[in-house]
Amino acid sequence: MSAASSSSSTPTPRIRVLCLPGFGNDGSQMLGKMRKLRKVWGDDVECVAMDPPAVFGYPSVHGSAGRQAITREEDFFVWWPRNYTHSFLGDYECLDYALRATRSFIEEHGPFDCCIGFSQGANFLAHLLPLLEKPWLHEAFASPTPSSSSFLSPRSSISASSDSSIASTPYSNAPSSASTLFSPPLSPVDSDYFGRSRRSSFGEVDVFPVKPFKCAILVGAYGPGDPIADHWFDSPVRVPTLHLIGKNDAWIPPNHQVDTANRFNSKVLWHIGGHFIPQSHEHHLAMRDFLFAHCK
Repeated sequence: MSAASSSSSTPTPRIRVLCLPGFGNDGSQMLGKMRKLRKVWGDDVECVAMDPPAVFGYPSVHGSAGRQAITREEDFFVWWPRNYTHSFLGDYECLDYALRATRSFIEEHGPFDCCIGFSQGANFLAHLLPLLEKPWLHEAFASPTPSSSSFLSPRSSISASSDSSIASTPYSNAPSSASTLFSPPLSPVDSDYFGRSRRSSFGEVDVFPVKPFKCAILVGAYGPGDPIADHWFDSPVRVPTLHLIGKNDAWIPPNHQVDTANRFNSKVLWHIGGHFIPQSHEHHLAMRDFLFAHCK
């Protein structure tokens, strides 16, 4: 094979999308909700879903009304133990753990060009986006090797290309001398800041600091509602975001979702449904066009 023909046959890298499920769902369920959407996106896009890092037991109840029995607990996954609320007040330890777990996941399975979050996953994504651009604001991203013993990777990742589980490797709990916080750049947007190579938390691949996404899609997003995150938005969050909002969303009032969109460099796409990823071909094409415009 000639050099020319070899060069021409080089495949174009696929767009890699990180998918963040809603409350109670795992990665495989998120990919299931996106099945029609992924068909529209086509083979140029690889979707990799992350299980939310917190696992809670849900007791199964069966039997008649007079003789109910609680059997084994069914696992369900959450970003933090607070269901469908636009506020985040009081769950700081869960937020901290989720941020550290997500950094672990991105370093091990990334990089990713885009991130899509649904419901509580979109709420978490609204917290994540400003920290990726300004990692000095939170220890989970500001240090080459955070020393916290809670800095563990999530359980697994699921790629839509293979529908298989990829085991994650947990971090060492041992403190590291490399845990010095990284000082901020001179400006909020500094390509050299993210272009310089530094040793990552895994110690062998230079992926620190974690690169911001090229764009993000938030479906049924709400928050951040807690004042602890207000200063994360003091300077603009520049990543382009697409916010899908259901006019008949009974879980998260649309006005809260509009407030969330107003914090970002956002475009809002409405649908007439409720709290779900819209299934119309029109909305799938709009999401594809947004994704390709920023990642191709």
